[in-house]
Amino acid sequence: FLVYSLIPTQTRNYRDGENHIYLYKLSHCRDTKEFLMEVNIRHLMSFNSDLVTRLKYHPKDFLSLFEQVAEEQLHRISASIISMKMQVTFISDERPQLMRKLAEAKTNTLIKINGIILSVGKARPTATEISFSCSKCGKTRTINTSLGAIKIPKCDNGICNGTNIIMASKCQYIDTQLLKLQENPEDVPPGETPRNILLMVDRYLINRVTPGTRVSVMGILSLLDSSTKRMEESSSIRTPFLKVVNIEVENNGINRSHIYFTETEEREMTKMAQDPKIYEKLVRSIAPQISGEYTEDIKKALLCQLLGGTRKVLPDGVKLRGDINILLMGDPSTAKSQLLKFIEKAAPIGVYTSGKGSSAAGLTASVIKDSKGEFFLEGGAMVLADGGIICIDEFDKMREVDRVAIHEAMEQQ
Repeated sequence: FLVYSLIPTQTRNYRDGENHIYLYKLSHCRDTKEFLMEVNIRHLMSFNSDLVTRLKYHPKDFLSLFEQVAEEQLHRISASIISMKMQVTFISDERPQLMRKLAEAKTNTLIKINGIILSVGKARPTATEISFSCSKCGKTRTINTSLGAIKIPKCDNGICNGTNIIMASKCQYIDTQLLKLQENPEDVPPGETPRNILLMVDRYLINRVTPGTRVSVMGILSLLDSSTKRMEESSSIRTPFLKVVNIEVENNGINRSHIYFTETEEREMTKMAQDPKIYEKLVRSIAPQISGEYTEDIKKALLCQLLGGTRKVLPDGVKLRGDINILLMGDPSTAKSQLLKFIEKAAPIGVYTSGKGSSAAGLTASVIKDSKGEFFLEGGAMVLADGGIICIDEFDKMREVDRVAIHEAMEQQ
């Protein structure tokens, strides 16, 4: 009742200044034939906070209602559009949860997390409604499905007790895609390995991201049966995954993050820029525990690398990188690794790895075969560090073929 009473009112009345936001969005869906509408939870909160609470704890029930009402409202403003399926997504300003604490959250609730896309699977059709036909009496039956396999039921006609056969041409399908999301490097505690979680996107949300992209995801936390053998059918082991409701890219391009500063930070940086000795102060702030006359020029070079240069695009389309590549060479025990680890912690996006034992596939990208026999691309350390700094220790210990493989990425970043 809340959804049916609220959405029509919000569609007609909610404004941003003189603009009717959701009325404009529905008109845009009608004109572009892309039936995707984004709803801001903050707008819902201003109308009815109880609805937001119910949406958070019962998202599966309310999401279908939102889509159904949106379809009715679209039909009202455009009677010519009769058969269409709307997809409603939600955006929120709430603070994302840590991936390591998802076990504390309740399943089947709406949550928000962020991270880096590690791999992207192939888009494939998934049945939402399956139609059966009895092989003996010909009786047809349709059932709704969810993610995962279903058991084909027997014919419910007590006389024939025949076997149902799936009629593929009469089933309803939507496009789905599986992604793997890894937590951000800055959220990983020291000494721990990054964790990841499976994402399932569908319809208009597929093919939006590539490996290495930083994203913010809203979705429904669900559990997937992870048993692989028949003897484990009754197993209680479940794998968490996220049924994505909305996915937002947090960067401009691949991993080029938007950075926002407060007015206080802008005033502090303006004041620092007027200091004639700011360059020397910043150099001294890099790894202050490491001192020595030989480290001054090294720290100046590392500072220039942290700040970066200006990326230029020539009129003919040729791109000139503004980033700096640095090779540190020296005797043992001259703090080369310590400088690398400091830069990895100081950089907003930093990945530290060792060249000894690393392969070209592990540093750049690798092709992985999934359980269904399909291949997908999984990003390596350089992909995850795109837009930031990757620190490769023991670079001379790498094999020549592996070292050559990353030269192209270093030149054309």
